Amino acid sequence: IEKERICSDLYGSRNRDDTNDASEVDSCDEEDVRRCIQEIPEDDKSEYMEALRTSPHIVESESSALDFLRWANYDAKLAAKRLVRYWKERKYLFGEEKAFLPMRLTEALRDDHEMIRSGIVVLLPDDLNERCVVYLDRNRIDYSHTDRFSLVRSIWYFVHVAMEEKNTITNGIVTIGNFKTETSNTYNRKLSKLMWTSVNECFPIKICSLHACHPPFVAAILFPVLKAVMGRHVRLRFIMHTGTNACIMDRLETYGLEKHGVPESLGGTHSCEVHDWFDDRLRRGL
Repeated sequence: IEKERICSDLYGSRNRDDTNDASEVDSCDEEDVRRCIQEIPEDDKSEYMEALRTSPHIVESESSALDFLRWANYDAKLAAKRLVRYWKERKYLFGEEKAFLPMRLTEALRDDHEMIRSGIVVLLPDDLNERCVVYLDRNRIDYSHTDRFSLVRSIWYFVHVAMEEKNTITNGIVTIGNFKTETSNTYNRKLSKLMWTSVNECFPIKICSLHACHPPFVAAILFPVLKAVMGRHVRLRFIMHTGTNACIMDRLETYGLEKHGVPESLGGTHSCEVHDWFDDRLRRGL
């Protein structure tokens, strides 16, 4: 069964036998999550409780208990742990001043415009299986000057944008990383761990697969370290793609990633220009 799930996550032919119908919310609803949160020690949920006191509408709109229930396959206890973890990490990244503001460019992200416009993180078109695709271009990261907290906050923003589409909760996300210029000298373990744990351990979304493209020659050293913090579920869904862009593009297509949705830097035809997208969202107050 595990092999079937791994294969379906990688290639997208997922038959969601293990996903309950939405009607099951009637028997295991958001109140179950709240009851489970009451059982969590105060120190572990203090950020969540603070968010409830100061910005209850933000808690409801940006961290819906129902989304966490769906992620947890309606395991209320697991959903509750994930939800309070989300708010603990949110306060850690955004600080007291911005953690409880709306996840908008003019509010919680007001100091991160440059990072969001940098093109380091881009939302690509959905794949053939209607899964959100997130692209991380590590070649654009200037490790000597990049504010790692700003970068991770920008990732949070993109994930929240992706979650505006409900199929992100039900179908999960696919990630593509471009590591062409990564070396042992530029690799930043603290940043990589912060990026990874912040998304993988906090959001109510499943990571279906990770595609590492153009891994450096030191990949034998770097990626075992990175995979060590991923956990078994994701570690078995981690694929490295080497060779020319044409070869990488051919391989990505076997996983349901079409050429028009893959960046030009990897052999696709998609432009990763985000300035117009950013300006539009800023104009609309998003």
